[in-house]
Amino acid sequence: MASYSDFVMRDEDIEQAADLFLTLWQENIRLWATEKDLLPHAELAALLEVPLDTKPDAGEDA
Repeated sequence: MASYSDFVMRDEDIEQAADLFLTLWQENIRLWATEKDLLPHAELAALLEVPLDTKPDAGEDA
């Protein structure tokens, strides 16, 4: 019968597995991005920008 320690991963093994997963995930995203016509960072940032200095319309009470 297998012992508990046979199934438990060491911290180092977990870190290596997580590192490999993240590396492959990032590579997958990079490949996906090169196949798509995505917005450049500056254009995306401009679209996501929220104006903080908003003034109420003339009909609204301040």
